[in-house]
Amino acid sequence: MTDNTGPRLVSDDALDRALRVVHAAPEDAAYWDGLHTRIMARVRAGETLDAWWLVPAPVRRAGLIAAALALVVGGSLLLRERAVDRQLAYDTVMEPTESVPQLAIRDQGSERDAALRYLNGR
Repeated sequence: MTDNTGPRLVSDDALDRALRVVHAAPEDAAYWDGLHTRIMARVRAGETLDAWWLVPAPVRRAGLIAAALALVVGGSLLLRERAVDRQLAYDTVMEPTESVPQLAIRDQGSERDAALRYLNGR
């Protein structure tokens, strides 16, 4: 019980033959000899191809300087953050006693005020 809802695969023999002809390896031995000669000449000459992943020397130097600067800035920010955290922890533990809330002592006032507070339920 297979429910094939995807595209139907069709074999096209004519297209297969045409693609095989286009992509077939050359049969001429001179092609392979010439390719071998070109490769070995480059290997002997020590020739390197410039590729997108190779970094030119002037850019490489600037990149190394920028990376070193980024490491110095990042390290200094990390050390500063640790110092701030340490100071905050110290201040939390060693907080002065003046900042502790004090109980307010209310003035008793007169007997009249006490009577009014009693009658009002406060």
